[in-house]
Amino acid sequence: MKTINIVRSILSFLSFSLLIEISPVLAENYQLVGYSDDGQYTAYVDIDSIVDSGNTTKAFILWKVVEENEEREESSFMEFNCSENQWRSIDIPNSQWQFASPESMGRMVQETACSYSDNYSSN
Repeated sequence: MKTINIVRSILSFLSFSLLIEISPVLAENYQLVGYSDDGQYTAYVDIDSIVDSGNTTKAFILWKVVEENEEREESSFMEFNCSENQWRSIDIPNSQWQFASPESMGRMVQETACSYSDNYSSN
């Protein structure tokens, strides 16, 4: 069990290190949202882009797309409905899209978005 945890830690560190090398901005402003099963798509949310519009919070998403050893970036907007606790109106480039586990998909992003929404509506 310890070996598995050590391997996971090493892989997490390597992934984060690669992320820093790819774009220092990602390491500071973006939170992992999810990834596709085939590993072709990875999505990050720009925490600074979170905008409230009532119960729905919108956020800017950066997609990292890897196709045949070539990487490119795309972007889109996603909406998070705080009362329903789910993402919706997602511009998904891959039909096999799946969110990562709640911890890695960005519980912090959800909490930030919804607390921002609560603060906005109470003002």
